[in-house]
Amino acid sequence: MKKSKINLEQANELLNLLGVAAAVVDNTDENPADTEVDVQGLIKGIKEPNEDFIREKLRADIEDKIKTQNTGKWINSLRSKVAQTFGIKTASLADLSLEEILAMAKDSTKGNVDKAQQDWLNDREALINGHDSEIEKLRGDYERQLRDAHQQYVRRDMRDRFISVLNNMPRTGGDLNAQAEALLAAAERQFTMKYDEEKGRVGLFTKGEEPAPVFKGKKILSDEDFAEEFAEQMGWKRIDNRGIPPQKSMQAPEKPFGTAAPSRMNIPDNLPEHARRTLERLNSEIEVEE
Repeated sequence: MKKSKINLEQANELLNLLGVAAAVVDNTDENPADTEVDVQGLIKGIKEPNEDFIREKLRADIEDKIKTQNTGKWINSLRSKVAQTFGIKTASLADLSLEEILAMAKDSTKGNVDKAQQDWLNDREALINGHDSEIEKLRGDYERQLRDAHQQYVRRDMRDRFISVLNNMPRTGGDLNAQAEALLAAAERQFTMKYDEEKGRVGLFTKGEEPAPVFKGKKILSDEDFAEEFAEQMGWKRIDNRGIPPQKSMQAPEKPFGTAAPSRMNIPDNLPEHARRTLERLNSEIEVEE
């Protein structure tokens, strides 16, 4: 173990701290040392070391020395560094003690940390809001696609229903699919349509904010009624003249309710392209018959 070299003053200070009733002298004629000293007795008289006392004593001595030597210069340097580091005015630190300076620096640090934390939270919140907007947009896109896909399937089912209705009536011939498409386009132009999946029928309602059933006299107009009227107007339905007297067979047959001779149809601008092509082809067929 390395031995520490201490002077006379330090040795006496050490003995005093240990509680030894002895003093170290320079052993001169003016200050001679005792010739007989009970060293073992002195050792036995050493008290248990009081660490807290020693620590406080040393701390007090050190603080006194610092204050008497370079305290002012050191604290002024510390003030300058604290002001520079934490953005505090140097003048506000002039009359503060060391503890107060450190406390102010701690408060400034806490404020900077709080601001950094709040900025981080604001950034995260903005990021989350941005993600929420993206998710909401994607949800809207998917819902719109689902609605469009559902509408396509519903329209396909209504078209199949009209194919079935036309196929069950006596027809003069022609492209059944094209006729069903034209029938569906005409119904879309005149009515608000709702498909009853359970019954497999097309419901016809008035257009507007509050659709209502369409009546034919006292009876609700069914999809079969509309298909039959439209087929007769277009000349697709074959009229059975058997059993009609010859003189009457030469006359034009009586038209059921809501029917008229086949004529060219006006094609609205808002029709789907495939429906427009079908109606244009049917108009061409009517022109040839005329």
